[in-house]
Amino acid sequence: MAGSTEATTPPPAPPGRHFLSNPPSNRRCQCCRRRRPPALPALPGLLSLGLFLSLLCCGALAGPVVDPHVKAVWGKNVTLKCIIDINETLTQITWEKIHGKSVQTIAVHHPEYGFSVQGEYQGRVSLKNTSHTDASIILANVTFSDSGEYVCKAVTFPLGNSQSSTTVSVLVEPIVSLRKGPNDLIDGANQTVAAICTAATGKPAAEVIWEGDLGEMETTSTAYSNETVTVESRYKLVPTRFARGRRITCVVKHPALEKEIRMLHVLDIQYSPEVTVTGYDGNWYIGRENVLLRCNADANPLPMEFTWSRLDGGWPEGLQPLNNTLHFNSPLTYNYTGTYVCKVANSLGQRSDQKTIYILDVPFKQSSSVAVAGAVIGAVLALFIITIFVTVLLTPKKKRSSYLDKMIDLPPTHKPPSSYEDNLLSLSQKQEILPICAKQ
Repeated sequence: MAGSTEATTPPPAPPGRHFLSNPPSNRRCQCCRRRRPPALPALPGLLSLGLFLSLLCCGALAGPVVDPHVKAVWGKNVTLKCIIDINETLTQITWEKIHGKSVQTIAVHHPEYGFSVQGEYQGRVSLKNTSHTDASIILANVTFSDSGEYVCKAVTFPLGNSQSSTTVSVLVEPIVSLRKGPNDLIDGANQTVAAICTAATGKPAAEVIWEGDLGEMETTSTAYSNETVTVESRYKLVPTRFARGRRITCVVKHPALEKEIRMLHVLDIQYSPEVTVTGYDGNWYIGRENVLLRCNADANPLPMEFTWSRLDGGWPEGLQPLNNTLHFNSPLTYNYTGTYVCKVANSLGQRSDQKTIYILDVPFKQSSSVAVAGAVIGAVLALFIITIFVTVLLTPKKKRSSYLDKMIDLPPTHKPPSSYEDNLLSLSQKQEILPICAKQ
């Protein structure tokens, strides 16, 4: 019928085949749609997204530039570095300190509102520079409680937050002192402590050494509850008078010190006096004036007393002892001949020396002695020259060998015929011939 439609049913499918319920045109479209790859976003949009993600990732990883480990010295100032090395808009910078699981805000730096310090850090924390990208702070009057971890946080747009941490270790400079040993250094005594060098309450313990080759060192350490350590080093030696005035040096090294500390100690060795009497030249004669004997004493401590005496005979008039000098105020006579003794004492003991004086009749002139010495030397030289001359004259000269002596020494086969033998032969022949000629 016109204008009507009839529903037609597809014929039964052959064995092993099945038709889809959708018309063939629909099957073709679905098949093509299933094999088509998914649509991609526009290329410019993809590049923008990748660039944004890379900037966000890299900015978060970069973080502020800080010093990972900082050593602060107790009682002094320390700088905590924080540099924001990005080209983005900086919103805010915050310094925090980590206390276990809690966080304490120290200071905030805002580009518009400025720099503010929080709580107990007011008056101790200041901004090092006024740059928007430099949030380095100065922590004044460092104490033990300032050790720990500090965090510098930077808030930027559009990258967001980034942070870096700094660990602060608080060091303590040692108090260095040097003093002499408890006992005096006396010549001949046993090993004694000469000097004591102390590096007190340092953190960590200081290194103490000695420069000097006269003895040995002995070091002890004492630790305290605040982690400081006192180091005491004793320099020991066997005292001898020859070490007096020698120098030893205590050297202290510590990480809180800009350079090592060096302290000098001069050894003071005590000993009894060493005495020598001088002034006598061997030419003291009758009538000589203005002569004296001097008592030279080397002692430590200094000599306390000089005593003059004479071994043989009485004490002549005109002698005047004055400290270490014995003055002969009168012209010399035979009475001054004798042995004079000087005795010197200090707190460690006493020693003495003596000098024997001979008074001559006449002065012993130095020029005469020089002339005699010259004459003796001249005589020795003359005798030496004469001996050489006589030796040369008496030595026999070697006789020169003649030509005949040389020929005799040659072997028989090498000797030439002797002209002398030839002459003898010719002479005998002539004597034999002459009688014959006479008979004829």
